Amino acid sequence: MSSTSVTLTRKPSLYETILTRVFDGMPYGRLQLDLPDGRRYFFGNGEGQLASIRVNDNKFFSKCVLYGDIGFAESYMDGDWSTDSITEIISWFILNIDYCDVLTGKGIRKYVSNILRNGNKLYQSNAKEYS
Repeated sequence: MSSTSVTLTRKPSLYETILTRVFDGMPYGRLQLDLPDGRRYFFGNGEGQLASIRVNDNKFFSKCVLYGDIGFAESYMDGDWSTDSITEIISWFILNIDYCDVLTGKGIRKYVSNILRNGNKLYQSNAKEYS
C-alpha cells in the first residue's frame, strides 16, 4: 500500500494580490514580506538595507488596500504585522514614494474601481456567451 501526500496552498486573496502588485511596482531597496502560511515575497532591486514585514493576520491586506497609508499604520498598531525595524520599513516607502500613489490614498479608489470594472466586463462577456 502506498501513501500519497498532498500539499495544499492557499490561493491569494484579492487584497493580497492587489497589494503585492503595488509593492512589485516599487523598484528600489529591499522588502521582504513573510506571510502566516510560510510564503515569502521579495520586492525592490535588492540593494540596500533589508526591510522586513511579518504578516500576523491577513486583515493587513484589506486594511492597506482599502485605507492606504492610514490602514497600513492602523494595521501595525492592531498587530496585524510586525517588523524588527520600523525605520527600515518607512525608509523603503520613502525611497519608493514616487511609485506608491495607491498607498498614499491618491489612487486606491481608482485602482480598485479599475479592477472591479474589468471583472464586471469579464462577467458580462461570459454571461452573454452562455445565454
